[in-house]
Amino acid sequence: MTPPYKTHNKTAKKRQESKKHELSEHAVTMHGVNHWFVYVFEKLGWMLLAKAKGHDYKITTYKKSIKHLIESIEHLMTEYSDADRKHDLNVLLMETHILDTYVNKHL
Repeated sequence: MTPPYKTHNKTAKKRQESKKHELSEHAVTMHGVNHWFVYVFEKLGWMLLAKAKGHDYKITTYKKSIKHLIESIEHLMTEYSDADRKHDLNVLLMETHILDTYVNKHL
């Protein structure tokens, strides 16, 4: 039986097979989101110092990280059907939105 794709060498075949197992852009676990959430809140103090020193590129990266966290929590909410888990994720999402609003207003 011939494979559904044509490859000329083993490397190309491995590359095509590895693409089948790629994770989605928002592939996170509940444990990972919890740690990321804590990290983003703890980093706020460092971002205030960075803003005072004029390190705007760090502020931009921090804002992108918060946006990505929000997207990842929203994606994770679609993967769970357990009401308690969804409630926990909703609390994380609301608090992250509060942080996002504060950061966009003050940084």
